[in-house]
Amino acid sequence: MEPESILTQLVREQWRPSLGFTEVYIHRDPTYFHYVLNYLRNGHRALLPTNEVDMAQLFREAEFYQLHGLLPLLWRVTQSMPVIGDQLQVNDEVSWNPGVLSLYWQSVAVNNRCYGPRQAHFQIVGPIRGKYQLRCSAWWCYDISCPACSQFDFAPMPESVELLLIEQSVKQDMTQARGVVKQFAADGMCALVEWNQGSYRFHLPVSALLRYRR
Repeated sequence: MEPESILTQLVREQWRPSLGFTEVYIHRDPTYFHYVLNYLRNGHRALLPTNEVDMAQLFREAEFYQLHGLLPLLWRVTQSMPVIGDQLQVNDEVSWNPGVLSLYWQSVAVNNRCYGPRQAHFQIVGPIRGKYQLRCSAWWCYDISCPACSQFDFAPMPESVELLLIEQSVKQDMTQARGVVKQFAADGMCALVEWNQGSYRFHLPVSALLRYRR
């Protein structure tokens, strides 16, 4: 099970066999849940829908559960691309897999607007797990975790930026961004990628990347 997914969080909160709690309640239409379970069991070998309507609905389910591996997999299938892409190497030029923009855009927006170019060594990109107010401080910060390896960090919360108002512009920037793989981490599950000629470095899952082809 993906460690930072919503599904994992629900199991972590509700599954208590020692106390007699052996069921997990999810307020969600279960029609496509068997596909989700099949993916969690079998990874890229999962059985997926064969028609566009069901694929679109499963994509929404993957967004809801924040399944960082299923989202790019579905995009590759809909584009008739191989399920497993070519293995990336250090210095490969990459772009974002369009299937993951909905999962990562908020943390990209936060990092790009809270850190100046080259200000930090690298930033974690992944779901925003929570918001915190620092002790003895008036400002807040985001808790951001990598969905593949659970490495986490804190990023300042922009005081004057409403994230939802900039969603489309951030996603557009991500579709045009180009990066270079600098190194791998977490046994190859994650990569440190330098984006836009070194302006930013993000730690993110390899599944979120596509080799850029000119």
